[in-house]
Amino acid sequence: AGLNVEAKVGYGHLLTFQAGYTYNHSRYIQPEQWSPTIAPQRRMFRTPDHYGYFLLNIEPVKHFHILTNGKVTGNMLVQHFAGYIPEDKEVTTPVFFEWDVKLCYDIPLYKHYTLEINAGVKNILDNFQNDIDQGMNRDAGYVYGPSMPRTFFAGINLHILFDTYLVLLIVREYMVVTAWFLIHLKSHRKYHYISFRNVLFLHLFLQHISFLIFHFQKIQLYHFLFF
Repeated sequence: AGLNVEAKVGYGHLLTFQAGYTYNHSRYIQPEQWSPTIAPQRRMFRTPDHYGYFLLNIEPVKHFHILTNGKVTGNMLVQHFAGYIPEDKEVTTPVFFEWDVKLCYDIPLYKHYTLEINAGVKNILDNFQNDIDQGMNRDAGYVYGPSMPRTFFAGINLHILFDTYLVLLIVREYMVVTAWFLIHLKSHRKYHYISFRNVLFLHLFLQHISFLIFHFQKIQLYHFLFF
């Protein structure tokens, strides 16, 4: 059983805010016996009952964006197998609040090209698991919470924006021209040296190029991380 609520509001290009909350009551029908030294458990492991998030995008001046997001993960039950610790045990994790902030500035270059310069901080509050196992006998699966500690980053991205109609028109023309070659290839003897396989390969190649142009609209030039 569970409940999910989401909301999104915006004010022109100035502000966009989105938030959501999930309640999830996950229990086994029959108690789960995962260790001979631990009593059977009905609560599902690694499944928090409460989860929430928010996304906020502010553009105080043109081309300058302040993006911040956060997520709250409620406590959950995690299995910790013996090795680094003397015997198996169940651990109830703390509540984690992971908060990120990113500042970016867009520099229009030429027509559809935009250069983005960005910097920010991931996991500002440095909420991170503080009881990770160590050594050769550690439980490699005993990991929970945010994947990275507080991390500073900076980067440069190149955005390439294409008109959707123009890309679809180019794809259509490629397919029409290739189809014409396939139909008339056998009827012209002077083209006997052009194999059907080569023309089909050209057709597929042009399709893939068009697909990449349409979907690959952001190129990451440089990205730095600082712990």
